[in-house]
Amino acid sequence: MDLRYGSMLTKSDLTKAQLEFAERFTLLHNICRMDMRIKVDYYLRPDREQAVLYRRGRNLEKIEAKAEELSDVYGRCDLAFILIDVGPQMETKRVTNAAPGQSLHNYALAGDVYPMRGGKLIFNDNALWERIGNVAEVCKLKWGGNWKMFQDKAHVQHPGYRWQDLIRL
Repeated sequence: MDLRYGSMLTKSDLTKAQLEFAERFTLLHNICRMDMRIKVDYYLRPDREQAVLYRRGRNLEKIEAKAEELSDVYGRCDLAFILIDVGPQMETKRVTNAAPGQSLHNYALAGDVYPMRGGKLIFNDNALWERIGNVAEVCKLKWGGNWKMFQDKAHVQHPGYRWQDLIRL
């Protein structure tokens, strides 16, 4: 599905996409497991958890500005409330640029896959990451390791969907 900003996406379209993603993500998981140990994470990330992740490394001024954007621009006072309500996060390193409602994880259209060795996550083995990316492509998923602005090698998502369209459902 190729969506353009402002297209008329329905909840039944979203349900169909979620089922397609679940099938593709399961296939990715099964293929990767044949040849490496992996950890699968965040098939569906609740808005509250997204808010906790987004708040890491951000000051109150930035949080309040994002809450105002969620409310005023997207008409999502509920998401603005969640972002404020989760309270401060002590971690100083930012882990996501997506506030609640601004990630395909929030719509069950994205997941994270991490390679493992000896029971530990492996971040510095590019060959393992490339294998995951290649399998994602075979499964018709978009791999975050190919992104130019912000690489997220663990991230895979259903192609053709944007949170900007989904947040308004």
